[in-house]
Amino acid sequence: MEAAVRAHLIADAAVAALVGTRIYPNALPQGVTYPAIRYQRIDTPRTYTKGGYAGLSRPRLQIDCYATTYKAAKDTADAVRAAMERFTGPAVCENEQDGYEPDPEPAVYVRTLEFRIWNEEA
Repeated sequence: MEAAVRAHLIADAAVAALVGTRIYPNALPQGVTYPAIRYQRIDTPRTYTKGGYAGLSRPRLQIDCYATTYKAAKDTADAVRAAMERFTGPAVCENEQDGYEPDPEPAVYVRTLEFRIWNEEA
C-alpha cells in the first residue's frame, strides 16, 4: 500500500511540481533537498468476522511535508491532501498538525497529515 501511495503522489502534477520524486519511506536522507515528503505506517487495524480475518485493513499512514518555510510546508501538505482525496482506498485525512525542527541545518517546518486508508490485503 505504501508503494501505491508513493506512486500516486509522484504521479500527481501538483505534488510533483513541489517535490519531484523526493518522497521517502520512514526517514529523509541526509542532505535532502527541500521541500520533501516522508511517509510511514503508524498502525494497521484489521477487520475480523466470526469466520476469521476478512482480508481488509485500515492502516494509518503519516505523511510529513518538510520545507524551509512555513508557506512551502503548508503548500506541499495542501497538495498532498488534495491528491490523497483522489487515492483509491478511500483515504481520509483524520489529523493535521504543524511542527518546526530547528536541528537539521537549515531548520525546517513540517506539516504532518494522518490518513486512514481502507486496504484489501491479498
